[in-house]
Amino acid sequence: MSYRAYAVIGIPVDTGKFYASADKVKAFDHDYPLEMKFCPQTGKPLWEENEQPIEGWKPDEGTFLGFEIYQGTEGNPEILAVLGSTDTEGYGDHKPSSKLDDQDLENLKAMKEEIKAGLEPLGMWDESKWGLHAILCYM
Repeated sequence: MSYRAYAVIGIPVDTGKFYASADKVKAFDHDYPLEMKFCPQTGKPLWEENEQPIEGWKPDEGTFLGFEIYQGTEGNPEILAVLGSTDTEGYGDHKPSSKLDDQDLENLKAMKEEIKAGLEPLGMWDESKWGLHAILCYM
């Protein structure tokens, strides 16, 4: 297994909160009432929650509002990033793969406000957590 380190500007998020729960649906064909949680014969759950991605969340692409989600190794947070850089050079090369230019910096405030507008209604915006993050990801 290999890893890649990222330096990103963004905010930690819990992508589990990017889903809206819908009604419970049958986990398999049965005639048990909604009040029953488990099958008496097998112990399997009778119901599943039919979760739907909220607007702006594309789990297949790993993006929210068009911004990439960097998923770290176990125990590290997922980071919703507006700008990111990864060192794709070999170990010890110490060459940055990208640099921020003036256009990136000009757009940073607008991108931050866009993310803030998307996260605030979910109760996920915390100004103190917005900033530069280092994250280690599995490859």
